Amino acid sequence: MNDRDFRLMARSLPTTVTVVSGTVNGAPLGMVVGSFVPISSNPALVGFFGDRRSNTFTSIVDMTRLSFCVLADNQHEVVEKFRGPASNRFDGVDWYPSARGLPRIRGSFVSLDAEVHSRAELGDHIMVVARVLDSEVGGPDDAPILYHRFQLTTLRAATSA
Repeated sequence: MNDRDFRLMARSLPTTVTVVSGTVNGAPLGMVVGSFVPISSNPALVGFFGDRRSNTFTSIVDMTRLSFCVLADNQHEVVEKFRGPASNRFDGVDWYPSARGLPRIRGSFVSLDAEVHSRAELGDHIMVVARVLDSEVGGPDDAPILYHRFQLTTLRAATSA
């Protein structure tokens, strides 16, 4: 399979929109990923895949603790902010430091802090696996924002059709 067809196939799969972040010199640094995944419940592990060509990822991959914020379906503006320059991504975003000092975006569908467990090089990406330290989950009426076929959508849109 060629690279273009593979990317088209991959972007056709629905994914959550997750901000992975940490801090550099006390300032938040984050990026959006569509590859966040729960891995294991015992021990509690999550992971994501980062493109080794990403400037932001090259800073994040070496961090020992990370926060993950699965964005809620009313957080389109956060997605737009994170499409901009890394140095401005948290500007104007309602975030707060977790108990461990990691950035958490207020109103996220799921937020968690994790400690990096392992990394593995896989093709042009690096898989980062992290042990969950704590988490917050939205209420029963909350839903995540999804990326599907080159656009943002929601579960509510899918169920109301």
